Order: sequence, then C-alpha cells, then structure tokens
Amino acid sequence: MKNIKWTAIVMALGYIAAGVYFFMFPDTSEDMIRTILGFALIGVGIINIIAYFVRSNEESFLRDDFKDALIMITIGCFALAFKELFIELVYLVIGIIIMISGYSKLQDCVDTWRFGANHGPLYIVLALVSIAAGLVAAINPFTSTQHLHYLIGGALIFSGVSDLFSSIYLSTKMVQLKSARRKEEQEAMEAAAEEETVSVEPAFEPISIETVASIPEEKPVEEVSVEETVAEDSSENTQE
Repeated sequence: MKNIKWTAIVMALGYIAAGVYFFMFPDTSEDMIRTILGFALIGVGIINIIAYFVRSNEESFLRDDFKDALIMITIGCFALAFKELFIELVYLVIGIIIMISGYSKLQDCVDTWRFGANHGPLYIVLALVSIAAGLVAAINPFTSTQHLHYLIGGALIFSGVSDLFSSIYLSTKMVQLKSARRKEEQEAMEAAAEEETVSVEPAFEPISIETVASIPEEKPVEEVSVEETVAEDSSENTQE
C-alpha cells in the first residue's frame, strides 16, 4: 500500500465530493463555489507539503510536490482574497482542473503501456472525456448556471472515480512488477551460487601406474661351524 499515490487518491475523493455537491445544490452561488475551491486548493497544497517531507530524500528529489503545493496554496489564497477578480475566472479554473485530470489519464495510458498492460485505449477514452468536459466548463456556453453546474458535477464525479481506479490499478501493477523483478533477481543469484559450488569433473579418469620394484631374493648364507673347519684342516694334514 505504500506505493499508492496518496495525493492522487485525496484529489480523486475531492473531485467526487465536489461533483456530488454540484448535483445536490445546482443553484449554489458563484461566491460559494469560489470559497469551496479556495479552501480545497489550500487543503491539497498542505497535503502535498506534508507528503513531500514524509518521503525519503531519494523519492522527493525528482518530484515537484513542494513547488506544486505552493502554487495551489497561492491560488487558493488568491481566490479567497480577491472576490470580484477571481469570480470571473472560477469556471475557467474548474474547467482547467477537470482537463488536468484528463492529462493525468494520458500519463496513466503511457504508464500502462510501459508496464506491458493492454488497457491503453481505455485510458485514452477516459482522458478524452475529461478533457472535453473540462473544456466545455471553461468556455461556459450555457445560458443557465444550473445546467453548467450539472455538467461540472458530472465531470468532477467522472474524473474522481476514474482517477481513483487508475491510481489503485497502477499502484497494484507497480507492486506486482517489483515483486516479479525481485523474484527474478533472487533466482539469478541462486543459479549463480549453484554454478560456483558445483565442481568441474575431469574429462577422463586418470590412469594410476604403480611401479613395483622387485628386489631379488638373496640366498641365505650357510653358517659353517668352527669345529667343521678344524676337522677339515686336520684331515688334510693327515693325508700329507
């Protein structure tokens, strides 16, 4: 669960809540919309700042969460402070937010292709719907504010639900990809360890030649007693 994009999850839930509000209260005044939007941007910005400092330095180094958070907080404060100036831009800002959700789905499309999944066309359709709805909300061709609020409510709910699904799906695929990669690395390490431990057998058996040096047996020396020698000498003298 730590791989889930929590910022995207919070923003998706915010889209859904705002969309439900527009459907339930289509006659809401522009002043109320400006207030809700201002506080929502400030809240998301604070969440991004907290997420930036919670992550490790390696994870935060290549991300722009801190900068994006400051931009959101600045826009939110601007919306709350300058009523007359911001009220003319409120629908334009909401439309741009919905279009940004569509752009996020285009990135999700690229991510799914990189993961090897075949859900790219689905993300393209979801992205085009969000971009088209955001563009209509920004242009505001309606003569009735109530109809515009219905469109904004439907677009926000659609963007929130699709973003929620996309974030959970991509996070799950990321976990599966990392698990498969760790398994492959472990199997490769085990195979390398087995190759090192297996001894290399020789191609042929060595022939052992044993040379046995045969030592000739010596004949035993006959012992001649002294008495026999004296008897022989005496017999020779008698004959003479």
